[in-house]
Amino acid sequence: MKEVVLVIALALTGCITPPAIMKAGESRVWLGEFPPGSQLVEIPVDDGERLRGVFVPADDGAPVVLHLLESQGSVTGGTVGIRGYPVLWDLCDRGFSSLAVDYRGVGASDGARSPRHLRDDARAAWSEAVRRAGGDPHRVIIRAMSIGTLAAATLLDGGAEPAAVVLIAPVRGETVATNYAYEMYADVFAFLVTPFLRATVDVDIVSVLAHSKVPLLVESPAKDFLLLPDEMALVESSVRAARGRFVRGDGLDHVALVLEAHRVLDDEASVYATTLGGRPWPPIQPRVAEVLSHLSDADAARFAPGTATRARLESVVASHRLEPPALAAALALATDAGDDERRQGLVDWTRSLPADRLRELPLDVLAALVDLADSSGALDVMELDVLSGFARGAAIASSAPGLPERLAALAVEKRFDRCALVRPRNARGIFRYAIEEIDLDGPLDPAATVPPRLRLARSDALREAVRMLLKGAAIPDRVVASNRIEVWDAGAWRPLEMPGIQAHAGVTSR
Repeated sequence: MKEVVLVIALALTGCITPPAIMKAGESRVWLGEFPPGSQLVEIPVDDGERLRGVFVPADDGAPVVLHLLESQGSVTGGTVGIRGYPVLWDLCDRGFSSLAVDYRGVGASDGARSPRHLRDDARAAWSEAVRRAGGDPHRVIIRAMSIGTLAAATLLDGGAEPAAVVLIAPVRGETVATNYAYEMYADVFAFLVTPFLRATVDVDIVSVLAHSKVPLLVESPAKDFLLLPDEMALVESSVRAARGRFVRGDGLDHVALVLEAHRVLDDEASVYATTLGGRPWPPIQPRVAEVLSHLSDADAARFAPGTATRARLESVVASHRLEPPALAAALALATDAGDDERRQGLVDWTRSLPADRLRELPLDVLAALVDLADSSGALDVMELDVLSGFARGAAIASSAPGLPERLAALAVEKRFDRCALVRPRNARGIFRYAIEEIDLDGPLDPAATVPPRLRLARSDALREAVRMLLKGAAIPDRVVASNRIEVWDAGAWRPLEMPGIQAHAGVTSR
């Protein structure tokens, strides 16, 4: 009955604008969640209202990426509470500045939420991005997700000429509300309501993309309930007509792709690498020089041009700006800082550690802290990140001497060794179950579900757990002869005293 009343009301009032811009975020931008040097931005729009967000500066003369967010996106913490928008960190690391603001009525911005404001909001943000790029639109890249792809289309439709456009999980203004209704509500109700829905945004993204003259990358999920197969084919044809690149994400739906795009996607990295006419960006050698300036002469000499360590340092600084700068040199020296994905995980983890503590450490000791090498295989950076919060909490709770020993004891007390009988790799980690205090006293037979090659001996499991807790508390460690763990304490390496623990798991301290 309610549905019928609603349909009659819609018929009497004409048609309605669908609620395509959703409530998200908070009323304040917390700059501490963004890279150092980030600035609060306020952009005036109609009726004295202001869009608010953040500008993240990178290297001098850096191009600017304008972010047009998804429907539930907000720089104050939008989609599933994601804060700090990790992609802003990623791009800053790669040498690109970013401008991201909330749409009107969302998060920190003034006004009422409505897709009718999307065109004007996008134009105001574009003008600010161009200003931040020194007035040169060809030094601005538009990066848009979901409903933001329609905002991007309005800019292109209005004559904007950016250096490139990256669209992730595109939708069509004519059908996105209808497709959403059929996915989320009963078919009969959707059938009755959708004839009264206006186009979400008055722009034909298919036509706009087909006539675009700028470099295009469009990434769509393999299957999208907001962009049906025939519509996806239209978008793909228009992108290819404009000599752009169309990519389908394997095994992802609309929401999963948007969530994944809170980091730089693999396919878009090439867009940023070529946006300045093929000139390399970011400028590697100035970044290397900055790192070396923070090292002693003896340490800097270890990164002489032509050496393997110099090549690794150049690789690190090409995609990461780290604080303290010596951390980049430490990653270049670590015997196992991992592949690109693991190294990114390490970088994310180090940003949770106190920078002042890291600055105190000699270069080789800092390298030991970030080294994942272990005799049973490299430590899992995902589980390192999980255990770090627990370890830091233990460190805060106890400021007395002997913290390394207490962390080692916790590895047994909390049964991390029992949990570590299998290495989780890329699956949800067994360590996490321990932190959630799931009962581990019952029988555990990982062989039934876990390949034998992932099984760990109890001594290896305990050693890994101890090392992860130490690293999580920013205590450098190393494994020396006879499986002995040493820790950096009071300016020197010393054996980790583990009485009783060695007998439990075969780990020696001397």
